[in-house]
Formats: sequence, C-alpha cells, structure tokens
Amino acid sequence: MNTQKMESYSLWRPNSFEVFQEARRQNARIRLGCHMRMGGVTADVLLKGQFLEVTGSVALFEIKAHETLPGKSKPVDPACEFSFSLDQDAPSGTIEKMGYSGRASILENRPDEDGMPQKLLLRLSRQYVTRRLRRDKRLDWEEEHTGLLGLLVIADTPANRQDLSARIKAYYKLHGEEKPNLVNISAGGACLCVEEELARRPLMAHELYLFLLAPRTADQGEPPYIFTGKKVGLSRDICEQGAALRIRFLYELDWTKSPSALHWTDIESSGSERLRHLIRDLNDTVAPAQDQAVGL
Repeated sequence: MNTQKMESYSLWRPNSFEVFQEARRQNARIRLGCHMRMGGVTADVLLKGQFLEVTGSVALFEIKAHETLPGKSKPVDPACEFSFSLDQDAPSGTIEKMGYSGRASILENRPDEDGMPQKLLLRLSRQYVTRRLRRDKRLDWEEEHTGLLGLLVIADTPANRQDLSARIKAYYKLHGEEKPNLVNISAGGACLCVEEELARRPLMAHELYLFLLAPRTADQGEPPYIFTGKKVGLSRDICEQGAALRIRFLYELDWTKSPSALHWTDIESSGSERLRHLIRDLNDTVAPAQDQAVGL
C-alpha cells in the first residue's frame, strides 16, 4: 500500500515556515487538538483560534473557542496537532484551497483571570502534511437506502480477500442485526451513530476503522463500498443513543485489481470518485447537507 503523502520539511526548505506567516496574514482559522489542563482537569480538548504573531516555527496562538472532547482522556503522546486551510493561486489562474496539518508543542500557557488558557506560545513542527482540498457535499442518509452497513475497529489493513471476508463475517456474527446508523456521507468521509464503547475511545488514539456500505440501490453483483478511515470528531447532540462518530476515509478498496490480493487506493486528499457518483445519483431523492472540505 502506498502511504506516501505530500510533505514539507523546513530543515531542507527554510522558506517552508512561510506558510505559518501566510496563515496569520489570511487570519486563517486554526484548529489545535491537545491533551492539557482545562478548567482544573486534564482532558483532550479542541481549541479554535488564530495566530497573532509568527516568528519562524514559533507562533502566538489566541484561543477564540474551545471544547472538551468526549471519551476517556488517554493521549498517545503529549504533542498537540494543528490544522488549517489557506487560499492560494493555482497555475491555472484559479484560487485553490490547501490544507496543512502537523504537530505542535506548547512552550508557554498564558491564562486569563479565571485560569483558563487564553493564549498559547507554540512551536510548530518542522515537518507538516500539505493536502489539496476538494469540496464535496454531505448527503443526509436515509435508512431505506441501506443494505449492509458496518464499522470495524482494525489493527491493520486486510491483505487479501480471504482475510477481509473472515473479518466481516466475524463482525456480523458478533453484532447480529445490530448495526450503526449512518447519519450522512460524502466522498471523503462519513458520520455514524455508534455505541458507547466506540464513543468512549479517545480522539487521539489514532485507531484505524474499516467502513462497509452496500446500498439497496446497487445493481446485482456490484461490490460494496469499503474504506479504511480514521476518527476526526465526536458529537453527542445528534444521536438518540451513543454518539456520532465522524471518520475521514484514507484508503478505498479497488475491486478492479487482483482477484485475490487487495489493492487499496489512497483517497484521503481526493475522495472516492465511485462514492461521488453514488451520492450524485441519490441526490435526486435525498436533499444534500452543507459543503465539506475533504481532507480537513
């Protein structure tokens, strides 16, 4: 599987820190996920704000909003993760949107009068991931369109069809008729209502998911849509039970390749063209939700 991403290294390209200056100039909305003390307790938090000052890899981050993420707080490591997007001129003369994400460490915490973090002095990673973002619409999913639906937590990506089939059979044997509820879907990800056990897992656990969807509208013999993905958010305001888990698709199973070995296509930055066609067909009967920037 090809896991190579488009990356920038300031060690070899000194001007690569210019992107942080550009984020300040464009007043880009910065998202910062951290494991830190907030309101007297240590928790996984999502901070939203802007860069006030940038000098090389050091940035002064002003917090405009914050939320404590649900689930048991158990970080993999103490680093924070930042992400933002910028508009830039494309060679074609159009404006394209680029997404940037990487690691950051807190050098200094400047709290307000109540002791809540107000500004953070950050050291931004010398290595960050750059993605060209493509906009896709989320489709509010109707239960009547669901044939098969599954969401598995996996330790690694299935290597062959026998392995994949065994995992799916074990999943349905364990869960029976129970299945997650698909809230909405786009070419780049999906939102599902899941049970509390999945909802309690920490956001920064970096778990890998296997998402399976076979619509009722599919032609006979058409293979299901299968993706690997990662968790990018949780919400308890959408589902009657459990929580809404949003995942971003990383790889799509390409059924047109080898009949025995599995071929996974990297779609994290582009989205699934096959799924995009399905959503376009269903749009005639189901109203689309808001736009989504795939890759953020």
